Amino acid sequence: MIAANPLDFLGISYYYSKMVDSAQNSYLPNDNSRNPYLEESPWGWTIDPQVLYNTLSQYWDRYQKPIIIAENGLRMYDKLENDQVHD
Repeated sequence: MIAANPLDFLGISYYYSKMVDSAQNSYLPNDNSRNPYLEESPWGWTIDPQVLYNTLSQYWDRYQKPIIIAENGLRMYDKLENDQVHD
């Protein structure tokens, strides 16, 4: 059934990256560490454009389909100017 209905495009969401360190982490799914070499937003989300690039490249190599970034962002505190947030 799936083979008869191939994908037209791939939609992904990307927000931040984490790393797994064999000396610090176990094999539990959510046991990960922050990357000490990356800058973080005030919310603790790492700022890592290289991982977004690598992810897009790997998905393109695997599926050869157009990619839509459905969601991404940098979680920050909003600053009000004239009672408005200017994105």
